[in-house]
Amino acid sequence: KKSLLPIADLEKTSIAVVNVGASKTNEFATICRKYAKVDTYFTNGEAFTSARISQIKQHDIVVVAVYTDKAWARGVVAQFDDVSGFVPVFFMNPYRMNKFASSLINAHTLVLAYDDTRYTREYAAQALFGGIAVKGKLPVNLKNIAPMNTGVDLPKTRLGYSSPIMVGMSQLLEHKVDSLARVGVTTKAFPGCQVLVAKDGDIVLD
Repeated sequence: KKSLLPIADLEKTSIAVVNVGASKTNEFATICRKYAKVDTYFTNGEAFTSARISQIKQHDIVVVAVYTDKAWARGVVAQFDDVSGFVPVFFMNPYRMNKFASSLINAHTLVLAYDDTRYTREYAAQALFGGIAVKGKLPVNLKNIAPMNTGVDLPKTRLGYSSPIMVGMSQLLEHKVDSLARVGVTTKAFPGCQVLVAKDGDIVLD
């Protein structure tokens, strides 16, 4: 089957991001929007109407980000299992994810981030779009989901997102660039500007 990840043809592919157990706008959704135009949805236990479910399913790719293993969340995930472009992303340990086995019967792609932190949210989003390379393997056997050591290596195909200090640059980079830009505008050297700084394949300032 054609691989769903990294997500390709961004200009032609319609993408929905559904946060299950988190707000509509969080670090995961924010990074996704840096790569492509995405329609975001969320639920913290409220049921989606049939009309809303149909609306979401019209997208080519439906990314369902799961932050809780409660029974209602398992029901939400199961509603999208029949979508050919279904990409579930779990922010929890593998044992908790195992509760979703009956909700993933038809899923061909699965992303496991192991924990729910700001950084796992950001890196999971980058993994979907090729911003980072993926080389992880499942450390345990998950009955009816996948055996131990299952994992697909995905290459880095696009720029990722990081911070100046993570790539060996000064943490004062943003302040310095902002100061230079203000001087340029104030002295009318240029009417305005947009600055993007990247190093070693990662955007560190945008």
